[in-house]
Amino acid sequence: MSVFTKQMEAEGIADTRTLSIEMAFERLHASLCQMDNSNIAKFNKMFPGVAKATNKWAATCPFTRALTED
Repeated sequence: MSVFTKQMEAEGIADTRTLSIEMAFERLHASLCQMDNSNIAKFNKMFPGVAKATNKWAATCPFTRALTED
């Protein structure tokens, strides 16, 4: 069980959902990492707060870079 999964479960998120949520963050992060800064900025404008949430996931994974949040 990952640190992120443990954090979600500690906050009361059902353990039946935590794995799929973590997998979604992993896929989202991988997709965003392939974008250039211009596209990340556009994405952040369209979906405020998503990069911040994704960075919370990334902070629990060694060797995973944070995304630009603005």
